Amino acid sequence: LTQLLIPTLGGLCLGLLAQAIPLSMLSGNGQIREAIISVKGGEYTVNLLLGSAAGKMLAVGISIGSGFEGGCIFPSLFAGVYIGLAAYLYMENDNEFPLLLCLSCFMVGLPSSLFPIPITILTITAFTLQLSSYQSGPMVASAVTAHVSILCRSFHTRKA
Repeated sequence: LTQLLIPTLGGLCLGLLAQAIPLSMLSGNGQIREAIISVKGGEYTVNLLLGSAAGKMLAVGISIGSGFEGGCIFPSLFAGVYIGLAAYLYMENDNEFPLLLCLSCFMVGLPSSLFPIPITILTITAFTLQLSSYQSGPMVASAVTAHVSILCRSFHTRKA
């Protein structure tokens, strides 16, 4: 009974989440361009983007906890996109704060702080956003900083 009940409840929760926060569904890989266009067009707000990022991570947790197959890396990349776009909107009055800088650094920073694979995440992000090596510098700093935070956290955990 449990083998049937847990996935059913998980699917129900995901369906309710999809109704409440539609942007939180799927891996998000095909939605990046649409999200950027919507932010530039003024259709998305900071609260919508942050809520969608939280919903995306909640959906991943529900999916994995319910026994559904799938990964965490691409959804965390996309949650980073939403957080980066929200940061861009929040700082929009500052004309010297570029969208690509916000987007790429958060897209790399969030998953690099969760998973110990910063080079892989850097590569995926650089190819997804079609960045040159010149544009990838701040992304590398973001990935290194996030990865070092994982190392420090695991060092303190082992010590205790």
